[in-house]
Amino acid sequence: MREFNDNGPCFKQWHFMADISEQVGEITELVDRGKYFVISKPRRYGKTTTLHVLAQTMKDRYVCLDVVKLP
Repeated sequence: MREFNDNGPCFKQWHFMADISEQVGEITELVDRGKYFVISKPRRYGKTTTLHVLAQTMKDRYVCLDVVKLP
């Protein structure tokens, strides 16, 4: 059963969350082209979740350091 999470990263199998695949795709394209990106939002807008999903998406092509601690 999924639930709402307001503390730390969200995981699809455990939490309700918005679809961030479009944002992750855009960031992946920037990284592939060697460009920089900035994630700048207020608290609780999904910054940690976005970075976690990005690291999981790109781990086969790049060395990704993911400091998210799983529960």
